[in-house]
Amino acid sequence: MKKALISTIEPREYFDDSKGYRVAQVETEIFPVSEPQLYWLDCDDNVIQDEFYFDTTSNTILPVPVKPVVVQPVQPQPATSGTQTL
Repeated sequence: MKKALISTIEPREYFDDSKGYRVAQVETEIFPVSEPQLYWLDCDDNVIQDEFYFDTTSNTILPVPVKPVVVQPVQPQPATSGTQTL
């Protein structure tokens, strides 16, 4: 099982109002860190640093939310008459 290094000195806020702390590193073997600013948590094998965060509401590690892209419909070009192609 992997461990995620949670950094409480790097809070995260996202567009959907989710809040938490940065997942600063993911390792299989941990090393001593400066608690309480940094601490280790068990995490799934698919967790990647900076692509996941520790959600302080649910106390779980979640993927960083992705803001949906709004696609504007393509407007047709206006027709012209009496113009020349250069």
